[in-house]
Amino acid sequence: MKNGIFKDVSVITISKIVSALIAFINTALLSRFRTLTEYGTYSQMILAISLVVTICDLGLPYAVTYFGSKAEKREDRNHFFSVFYTVDTTMSIIIGVIMVAIIPFLKEFFNNDTFPSYWYFLLIYPWIRIIDGTIENALVIAKKTQ
Repeated sequence: MKNGIFKDVSVITISKIVSALIAFINTALLSRFRTLTEYGTYSQMILAISLVVTICDLGLPYAVTYFGSKAEKREDRNHFFSVFYTVDTTMSIIIGVIMVAIIPFLKEFFNNDTFPSYWYFLLIYPWIRIIDGTIENALVIAKKTQ
């Protein structure tokens, strides 16, 4: 039992380190090879998306740990994950549509005229943020950390 937990924790820790390194490299490349305006717009969009996702995700990323671990049978767990990711994706689409709808507000708030050009990023990135917040916990519960 302890070896299994240690192995899971080790795999998750290594994946978090790799994710942090990729994020660092991504930021370094963006700041090096993009103009100041493009990098600033990217940072503003990440800030806005993070704020809206935090407010609107209704604690879904934490529900995986609580409810997913309560499912004892494999069929129950599979049903939970099916329903969970349907709700998760639906919520992500709603948040994405909200982000696109508030582009005029973001454009004025940040005084940045390039926001409308990146509507697709504002539509899709919330889904990535929410899924990224739940996938590690889901893999641990499903015993698929490898």
